[in-house]
Amino acid sequence: MRQLLLRLAVFAVLLVCLLEARSLIEAVGLPWGSAGHLTASRMVQSLAWIAGGLAAVSAINLFLWDGFVSHIAGHPVPGLLKNVFGFIVMLAAVTGIVGAVFGRDVTAILATSGAVGIVLGFALRNMI
Repeated sequence: MRQLLLRLAVFAVLLVCLLEARSLIEAVGLPWGSAGHLTASRMVQSLAWIAGGLAAVSAINLFLWDGFVSHIAGHPVPGLLKNVFGFIVMLAAVTGIVGAVFGRDVTAILATSGAVGIVLGFALRNMI
C-alpha cells in the first residue's frame, strides 16, 4: 500500500508541475517558447506518463491481483501473470509518450506489440 501511495504522490506532483509549467520554467530562467522550455516540458510530460503507468501497475497488483483474484481463487496469483500485465501497462504508457508527448504515429508500435504478443503466446503456451 505504501508503494502505491508513493507512486500516486509522485504522479500528483508531476501533474501539478504540468499545470504550473509556465511559471516553473520561467522561475528556472528559461524563456517561454525556447528549445530548453520544450525539452523540459517533454521531460515532465514523459515522467508523468511513466509515473502514472507505475501507479496503475501498483494499484492493479494490490487491488485486482492480490485482493480480488487471489481471494476468489484461494491462492496467490502467479508472478508471471502480474509481470506480463505490468509490461503491457507500461508499454501503453510508452506508446502514450510517443503519441501524445512527441506527436509521432504509434501504429508501428501497436503492430509490433501485437506480433510480439503472438510470438510470446506461442512460446509460453507449454509453460502455462
